[in-house]
Formats: sequence, C-alpha cells, structure tokens
Amino acid sequence: MIPLVNRLSPKLLVCDSQFIDKAEEVSSGCGVDIAFSININGDSKNRTSFKGFTSNSSVNPVCENIHGDDIWEILFTSGSSSLPKGVMVSHIKTYFEALSFSNITPLKLSQPSQITVCSYLPIIYHVGFCMLLAGILSGGKTVIGRGLNFRSLAETIERERVTTLWAGSPQALELTATEYAALNGGKNVLKNAIFGWGAMSPKVYREIKKSFGDEFSGIAIIGQTESCCAHRFFIDEHPEIFETECPQENYIGLPSPLLGAAIEYVEGVSVTNESGEVQNGEAVYRSPAMMAGYYKDPEATKEALSGGWFHSGDNFGLMSKGQRTMIDRIKDVIKTGGENVSSIRVEGIINQFSSVSRSAVIGVPHKKWGEAVIALVILKEGVEYDELSLISHLKKKLSSFEVPKSIILEQSFPEPVGGKVQKYKLREKYKNIFQQ
Repeated sequence: MIPLVNRLSPKLLVCDSQFIDKAEEVSSGCGVDIAFSININGDSKNRTSFKGFTSNSSVNPVCENIHGDDIWEILFTSGSSSLPKGVMVSHIKTYFEALSFSNITPLKLSQPSQITVCSYLPIIYHVGFCMLLAGILSGGKTVIGRGLNFRSLAETIERERVTTLWAGSPQALELTATEYAALNGGKNVLKNAIFGWGAMSPKVYREIKKSFGDEFSGIAIIGQTESCCAHRFFIDEHPEIFETECPQENYIGLPSPLLGAAIEYVEGVSVTNESGEVQNGEAVYRSPAMMAGYYKDPEATKEALSGGWFHSGDNFGLMSKGQRTMIDRIKDVIKTGGENVSSIRVEGIINQFSSVSRSAVIGVPHKKWGEAVIALVILKEGVEYDELSLISHLKKKLSSFEVPKSIILEQSFPEPVGGKVQKYKLREKYKNIFQQ
C-alpha cells in the first residue's frame, strides 16, 4: 500500500474510520496527514460522521471549467498478473463505461427508471463504480453494501427490491442465491445478475434460477480497469452453448457497442485455422471509455497503447456463433511440454468437484516439462475431500498434459480489492516446488 501511495504523492488522506489503524500506518510511512476520518458504520466514537462531513457542503455547482478529458481519478489495476499500475481515469471514460452498463442493467424492466442496482463488493474499483452509476444514469436507485455478507445481501435484495446485482464471482452469486432461498422470500424480485472472474457451471446456474425465480437471468462479463466497456455473454440467449460447453469454456460473449474489439495474433500463444484466420489471440480495444495512460509510467503506457489499440493481455478465443471465450491471461498461460494450458479451463473443471470451493491453477518451473501445472485448492467447509477422486475427475475431463502434477490445499488466496487472485504471488511462492 505505501509504495502505491508514495507513487501518487498525495497532499492529504481521507479514510473510513473503520480502517483508521491501517490509514495511520500509511500516514506515518508516507508522511501525509489524515485530513478526515469519516465514521460510516456508526460504531466509532469521536469521529466525524458521514452525514456531518457532508452537512455543510454547498448544493451550488462548482464554479470550475471541467473538461471531459480531465483526470478525476487514479485507479490501480488489480495486480492479478503483475504489480498494480495507476490508471488515469477521465470524466468521459467513466461516463461511457456507466452508459455501457446502462444498456444491460435494466433488462426485463418495463421502464429503465424502475432499476435498483446493488453491490456488496467494493465500489472503489472499475466494475463496481461504473455499474452503480449505470443505475443513476437510468434514473433509478443504487444500493451499496458494506462488506460481502451473503445473508445480509440476500435480505437487501428482498427489502430493497433489487433488480440488478453486481455479484462478482460465480461462487459469490451461488452463495447469495443459497441465502436468498433460505429466506423463503418473494420470488422474481431480482431480474438479472452480472458476474465475472470465472466460468459458471450449468448445474449451479440452474440452482441459482430456482432460488431467484424464472424471470432471473445471468450475464457473464469481462472488462478491465483500463477500459471497462465489457464483453457480455447472455446465458439465457445461448442455452445450447452454455449447457454443452461450460464451464470448461469461459464464455464472455460479444463486446458492448461502445467498445471496438479485435483479436490479434500472438507468437507462441495464438492458433490460426487452415485459412490463416486467428482463432485465438490477444484482445485489443478502442473506445471512448479508455484510460489516458498509466500514471508516471510512460513506457508502460506506450507499450499498452501501441498501434492505436489498448493491448489487454487477455487471450480470447472465437467459438460457437461468433461468441468469444476468455482462454487466459497471456501471462498465465502455462507452457508445459510444448503444449499451452489455459489455467482458467483447468480451474473450471476443478471447481465442478463437489468438495472444492475455489481453485487457482499456475505453472511453475520444471526441469522436464519447462513448466508444470499445479492446482491450489480451497475446500468447502464441512465437506470430505478425497484427492484421488479429484484426480480421477480431472483425468476424465482434461487432456493428460492439462492434469495438475500437484494439488495443494490452501486456506486463502492473495487477492486485491476486486477479488481476483494474484497469481504472480502464488508462482513466486511455489517456484521451487519441483526443484528440490
């Protein structure tokens, strides 16, 4: 945290009083004063309340000339495959991202203004913020939760009549649906939920629809801090694809109309067909919703925006009916024995196993194979685990070179704010596992 704050050279800090101890560490380490510590929860004494903080604010427009290209925010990337970079966010970028989500969040409503968007995930990163703004652009309401408590989230969906949920991961949506079903509340409140970060199992999706009712539909997306106009896969529009090809394939659909997207050939990663057409490669983007660059990092900016396109680092594939799949982060593709392995594909198969809650698949150095596939697994609570049964499950679903050479149980994964696993930290941790 301190290196990131130092990179920004801030003049002052404003913090949530719940995190005052961490903020004081940052303040001390960076030599920057804490200007305000705001009590949002209502359980901290001697702190300025959020209502008090805003009570004396003027309702008059700010008398400043603000241009759409002006930078209003430095938003750090999730750091899933490398150290976080500071993305310079303009007003136009944020507006167009919110506009892109306002095209899908009011689905199944007779009027866009009937929308109530909810998220219990942090709103200080790209998807959470622009999705909640989409509710405002639609003339509706947004509901912000404080901490990912699935029972509280289920109760909020019922109480606030939430129509659209930003769920985060498929696992989080599944847990929310389970809690909602346990409430025995009214059905058909939630019209759609948007999720990402991994593939959804058809079996799990059917259970989720039972919990929320027949009118519910799920939308899988993928976006990035640098450009968050997302690809969208509407599950109920493509049931035959979803039932037969998921979760071993992570479908992310087609890009938003506000996002120009193409797939470029990458040496050593991509595949072409007999006609020379690129079947998978790096996703590249052009859009009004594009970062202005990386803060104080001109070399990384030049590389990312070379040729007039943003180079995402994501390996996309072209599949059924022109729909696209997320194969992997290019840096996370495992090259073992001359074969490329998608860590996301292997994770999708592992996560189907009954006792597995989450998994992270990485490649680590190996003298014979170059890289070896290993799986790090978090188990569900109170469920018996049989490693031999898991290996048997994997051998039935995967090619031999995709089956992990080692399965390691973990209690948690290193994660930033957005919830993506920081695999580069796991690769560092286990880099010598086959070298001993």
